Amino acid sequence: ANQAKSLFLSSMSHELRTPMNAILGFGQLLKLGKLEPGQVAPVDQILKSGNHLLELINQVLDLSRIDTGNISLSIEDVRTRDVLDQCLDMARTLAERTGVVIIDNSRGKELPLLRADHTRSIQSLLNLLSNAVKYNRPPGEVTLDALHVDKMMRFVVTDQGKGISAENQKNLFEPFNRLGAEASNVEGTGIGLTITKQLVELMGGRIGMSSQSGEGSTFWIELPHASRKALSVEASDIVLDDEVQTDVVMDNKHTVLYIEDNPANLRLVSQLLNRHFSVHMHDACEPLMGIELATKYKPDLILLDINLPGMNGFEVLEKLRQNEITRDVPVIAVSANAMQGDIEKGLKAGFEEYINKPINIDALL
Repeated sequence: ANQAKSLFLSSMSHELRTPMNAILGFGQLLKLGKLEPGQVAPVDQILKSGNHLLELINQVLDLSRIDTGNISLSIEDVRTRDVLDQCLDMARTLAERTGVVIIDNSRGKELPLLRADHTRSIQSLLNLLSNAVKYNRPPGEVTLDALHVDKMMRFVVTDQGKGISAENQKNLFEPFNRLGAEASNVEGTGIGLTITKQLVELMGGRIGMSSQSGEGSTFWIELPHASRKALSVEASDIVLDDEVQTDVVMDNKHTVLYIEDNPANLRLVSQLLNRHFSVHMHDACEPLMGIELATKYKPDLILLDINLPGMNGFEVLEKLRQNEITRDVPVIAVSANAMQGDIEKGLKAGFEEYINKPINIDALL
């Protein structure tokens, strides 16, 4: 039953992501252009609603992966300050829109390395911060602190919201149970805390909370820390994103071939590359045509959809690798198949990178 559910969710995810790719992609493209004053708010609403739907899709998939044991964690030494800073940056963007102030009480403390999954530790802490902001009372405050508890690092998030009754606390970690918040104007899915609890426990940590109605709530997670101290990073070792970007933008022409059967996706990527780079894009809506164009033009890069009519992306990749002309051309998968197993299968097959749909423009660039 779990395998059937996982297959269904994977298939459903693909079907939902394909139209979402056009909605979010062209929405981002509009945002980059010159909009009339009356157009800014509608475009922002398209992106906000689209991203909310995408978040729901991702969380349902996460829950399914955990339930079926198909989630993979990369346990490594993680800089605690990096986790805190990334979470604070994202949470403060939300807080600014809602009139909530976030206070970081962990600043200046000596923080050891964590022994955890970098991405999942950020996901877990960010969920607590996001909830504290969303369910607060503006103008209110959210405080974040980091404490040493035995061989664990405890991250404590406290808000000044309405609090949670003792009766509702019993159902706090039930999936899809929003404890009555579905009647409010606060967006949510009801599975964020469920996923956070399971992820934290998979990383060898714990989660807990305390709250009283009318007096706010305190949530905390504990993650194991590594035995040695956090290492310092010299400023010269850090490469800024904008420095990387300046190296990418070049005057000379390059060619990209995009093999994709969805016309909206072809238009999106074509407009994007024409706007930002000196790149000429060839496109093919059918696999055999794509292989023919790749042989004829030998592009600098090939973007390849996985689900194509008549021949899937893996078969196309194999034929490109067998062709002496296209053997060394880097190929990037661009697919709505977003399960971790799909990504691992793609990278193992020889794709240079695997980009999920809906396409994140910054990631693609």
